[in-house]
Amino acid sequence: MAKQFLEKIKAKLRYVVTIGLSVLTVFVIYKVFRTTQATEVWMCNPNGYAIRIIDDSVTSEVRSIKAVNDPYFKSFITSLTNYISAKFSKTKPCQGNSREESRINLIFVRLPLVTSGDEPLTPLPGLPTSRSNITCRLDSPWVQLAIRRSSSPIIDAVFVWNERQFLLDQVLLSGQRPSLTQPLIPLSNRLFQQYAADYAGSEIMRSPSGENPQPSISKRIPADVLWLFRHSWQSTRGPFSNIAQSAMRKTVEQSANGYTNLTKTLVDQCFTSGKTEIRYKNVLDLQQIFSLDQYRINQLY
Repeated sequence: MAKQFLEKIKAKLRYVVTIGLSVLTVFVIYKVFRTTQATEVWMCNPNGYAIRIIDDSVTSEVRSIKAVNDPYFKSFITSLTNYISAKFSKTKPCQGNSREESRINLIFVRLPLVTSGDEPLTPLPGLPTSRSNITCRLDSPWVQLAIRRSSSPIIDAVFVWNERQFLLDQVLLSGQRPSLTQPLIPLSNRLFQQYAADYAGSEIMRSPSGENPQPSISKRIPADVLWLFRHSWQSTRGPFSNIAQSAMRKTVEQSANGYTNLTKTLVDQCFTSGKTEIRYKNVLDLQQIFSLDQYRINQLY
């Protein structure tokens, strides 16, 4: 009797485990599906272009321009789509929320200075490789572009609204020439807090370094972040990280129009230069095609 009872218990446990694993599998598949959907949400905007919006500062899917939270990023998207619409109004429109038939596919990516947590970001989307007869490819930190010039043009573009790029551009426009060893991706919240505490302690409060002197602050903090810290209010009455975040918003506010106009100039380059391959590595490369003074910040406060 005891043996039969134990066998029944084992059978029930196996059944429960099987059901549990099935539920877990469904949950994992659902999570993967949701993640995939979150990174592949395309919409057909009123101008008839297929648009995808990725904002790494939020976890929800961005399903429309109206749903974009950041006002400057939203203005960037609207301005670029209207600009392209005015130039290429005869292009075949997309249908519904599919980009399969669209000749113009625009991806807008927002990369904040700091992520909301410490999870790594997904890689930036790239341009499609299946298009044929591409007449111009442009590569830059602000936009990647591939077009086919014709009476009915094809345009694939990835526009990057990168807050760290805002900062690095200002570093270069101020005359500094830092050597970059790391990509300009959002900082984890933990790392940003660490940089802010380091800067506040050594540069504002002038805390002694102790028996083992540390490398200079420019060696400990990336050049773009250091520019932000030095142009923030030099105060420790509140968390310096919050003060720096406020300065970041001020930086975007002052230079958003310049960033947008710079990007429009790059789009024009692919249509007017006659070149098949165009590459710009940094903002100083644009001096011959764009007035950098409209983008330069002379005084933040």
